[in-house]
Amino acid sequence: MQITINTDEALSALDKSILSLLVNGGVATDTPAPAAADPEPAPKKAGKKAAPAPDPEPEVEEEDEDLLGGDDDSDDEPTVQDALDIASKKVQDGKAADVKKILTSLSVKKVSELDGNTAGLKKFIEKASAL
Repeated sequence: MQITINTDEALSALDKSILSLLVNGGVATDTPAPAAADPEPAPKKAGKKAAPAPDPEPEVEEEDEDLLGGDDDSDDEPTVQDALDIASKKVQDGKAADVKKILTSLSVKKVSELDGNTAGLKKFIEKASAL
């Protein structure tokens, strides 16, 4: 280990005691190191405590759709997410080759390429669901 000491400025008593400990292998010398002055904690002001902040009101989320699928306002257009869900399930069931054949018949390599192609999405979902 190498320690560089700048001797341009005078060493404080604390610096000297630390260097003495290093030179003497951790054995203290005659001059004890001055204790570091602990700053006194600031006196606490007596006064009224601030009122605790009120608990924030829980946000009420509006349901965007019926959880059971009975939403009459929905259009029955398939989404890419619907096709991805079916494709994932079929691949997990070991039917990846069949899914690839369906995609090839639709002239795409990935389900996400059917985005915006409602007819293609319908055909994919219909064929993949029949597997």
